[in-house]
Amino acid sequence: ESHDSSARSQGHQAQVFRGGLIMNDFAHLSSQAAITHWSWTIAFFLWFAGISGMGMLAYFWVRRRAMAYMVLATAVVGTLLVASHLTRWWNLPAAIFHTLMNFSFNFGSWMLLGILLLCVHCVFGALIAAHHWGVAQRWSQFKWLAVIDKLAVDSRVLIGAGVIGVLVTIYSGFLLTQAIGVPLWNTALIPALWVVSAGAAVLAVIELFALKGWVEHSVAAFGQKLALGVESFKLIMVFAFLHVGMSAASAGARAGASELATGSLAPMMWVGVIGLGVLVPIGVGLLSLKGKASQPLIAAGAVFGLLGGLLLRASVLLAGYFDPLIL
Repeated sequence: ESHDSSARSQGHQAQVFRGGLIMNDFAHLSSQAAITHWSWTIAFFLWFAGISGMGMLAYFWVRRRAMAYMVLATAVVGTLLVASHLTRWWNLPAAIFHTLMNFSFNFGSWMLLGILLLCVHCVFGALIAAHHWGVAQRWSQFKWLAVIDKLAVDSRVLIGAGVIGVLVTIYSGFLLTQAIGVPLWNTALIPALWVVSAGAAVLAVIELFALKGWVEHSVAAFGQKLALGVESFKLIMVFAFLHVGMSAASAGARAGASELATGSLAPMMWVGVIGLGVLVPIGVGLLSLKGKASQPLIAAGAVFGLLGGLLLRASVLLAGYFDPLIL
């Protein structure tokens, strides 16, 4: 009887100890480092990749010099940012050379597929930017440049470029869903949210270009109407993402979503993403439709919309925690 009592006491102490560890894990989840240290560098990559990708899609309808240069610049910057995050980025040229020589590609690697998508996307961006810069006219002695120049205005090529742009945007979100051990990111909502958010950001860029006279105001006026629906849909998707995270079976997903909703990342989410990034552009858009928004106000709404897209990506990255270890 004494032995049974002692065993029950030890079992109770072990249970209390394990419970304490679990509570301790929950208490310290918010202080854990984000997985693979993905933070602002990757947030900027996701932001630039999304703007460039959806910008390429928008270029099919808004074929203007400013759009072409914006697509190429954001594509190159985004590619450089993700390449700089590699462990030995300086070894990348040699690795590419040996891979091409041996034709040994690991097509099961999402990173490889993403880099290939980004490179093809950059080529399309360079092709279109070269057309607007007048490369074929500047170096008319090179006849092959005229052939390339014709490709830049071929609708079939532009449709292919737009498809690649959308795939780049989807990939930038899908990359997160493949991160092992971060349950908050393992949802198909992220790629969809990235596409909608990047679309809203491109519409904001078009508004800024229209204010500078680089894009027709009729295009910007249609973009403002479209942006109201896109921003509203983005707001619904943000709330859906938070709800899915907070109701998930995984403790890590619930903890990450709680950080966004009520924790240390709540100001960034509620003020930056939802307030400045969604509600302000919607408010400015409604005023614009009534003809009551000044140009500075329209510019401010567009800038806040762009900033909200960046903060959305940063907040989701910073909220990505491992599940707590239960011993």
